[in-house]
Amino acid sequence: MNTVGFEKNTGRGKFPWLLLLSVIGWYLLYSLGLWAAHQLPLDWLIAVTTATLLAAAIATSQLLSIPLFLLATWLLAVRLLIDSLIARGSEDFGQLVHRSLNNGWQGMAISAALTLLLSLFWFSPLFFVERRMRRRHFLRGRIFLSLAIASWSGLGLGWLISRTLGT
Repeated sequence: MNTVGFEKNTGRGKFPWLLLLSVIGWYLLYSLGLWAAHQLPLDWLIAVTTATLLAAAIATSQLLSIPLFLLATWLLAVRLLIDSLIARGSEDFGQLVHRSLNNGWQGMAISAALTLLLSLFWFSPLFFVERRMRRRHFLRGRIFLSLAIASWSGLGLGWLISRTLGT
């Protein structure tokens, strides 16, 4: 039995293009956040690597992917959101954000709430694509490639937009 899914086309029904567009849209927003926060090229490489690892995790096992999404969101997306808001906001806003996040339990609660909220937004489109493709009998290899290519496309499109608009 072929469990990877590269040799034969076992997908029945339509390909979930609209759901893949939502994945592209999410990663486009993520890459625009990288641009807004003036992140370094290493951060872009980390974003591409994370997108690939998350696509592999969700195509392999949803049980494995949930803690990975929470960890990636906590380490990357929450910091990126805060950096983007500070970079595009005023200095007073930046001080307010840092004060509230460094305020003991209140800061931990805000960080945890942001992590959960962003994880849901990040996980949802990938989860629905995977679920739809699995119901239509696509194999894991095709699911992974579809998610990875959509993620890379969104990141690449955001990178092109950021280069077009200038840093």
